This record gives sequence, C-alpha cells and structure tokens, in this order.
Amino acid sequence: MASALLDALIGFDAALRAHANRVGAGPATRDLAKAGIALRRQLAPIALADVAAHPDPAADFETIVLAARAAGVSWLDMVATFNAVRDRHPGG
Repeated sequence: MASALLDALIGFDAALRAHANRVGAGPATRDLAKAGIALRRQLAPIALADVAAHPDPAADFETIVLAARAAGVSWLDMVATFNAVRDRHPGG
C-alpha cells in the first residue's frame, strides 16, 4: 500500500518545481521553497515509516520510475538500465 502522505509530498515537490520553472527564482519562490523544505523535513520521516511498515513492491517500483522521470531520466535510459540489470542477474 502506497502512503498517501508520501504521494502528497511527491506531488508537492513536483508542484514546487513547476512553479519555480514558470515563475523563476524570485523572493516568493524562495519563501515557498523554504516552506516546502520545512514541511518535508517534518513529514517525510512519517511518510517513509508508513511505507516501510506496509511494503508494496509494485507501488515502490512505480515510485522509483516516477522519481527517475521527475529527475529527467529518459525512458531510453531506464530501458538500458533495466536491460543491464537483467543481463547481470539472469533468471531473476
């Protein structure tokens, strides 16, 4: 079961990045980023503990893929990585 709190934090991060990309790094954006840091600092440990208490491999994999996409990793790079892992660990 994926943590709704973790999903909300990931969405919040994406919204902050989108805002910064559209508006730029003005004072309001910096204040919003500082508030986001404080919020994540308090809530991320709770969200991660919830995820750890209820593991879900499919949801975990989806979270990893979405985080990679948000970080700018292309689908082709992900496919190359998946193939390299498969080649290093055959039969798994």
